[in-house]
Amino acid sequence: MTGGSRSDKEKLKKARELLLSFVEEVGADAVIVVWSASMPGKTTIDIEHWGNALTCNGLADYIAENFSSEIDHELDDIEEDAEDQRGDEES
Repeated sequence: MTGGSRSDKEKLKKARELLLSFVEEVGADAVIVVWSASMPGKTTIDIEHWGNALTCNGLADYIAENFSSEIDHELDDIEEDAEDQRGDEES
């Protein structure tokens, strides 16, 4: 997390507590959590991880590959819907 205010440190502590609780509940070997928070005029993105660096890196690669393909499929669906809508308007 960025910054050094007390509230940031408290949020980081809470994030770590939740992460460790999750690890214990599901028996995870590694976990990566990424979240965003919006405030007026500013959005922050934070990340917390647990597990060895190689495993976390593997998870990050997996997320990048699979999440990107999900977004690509959603974009394809949006483009197809737009084309269908244009075709309906032209008829």
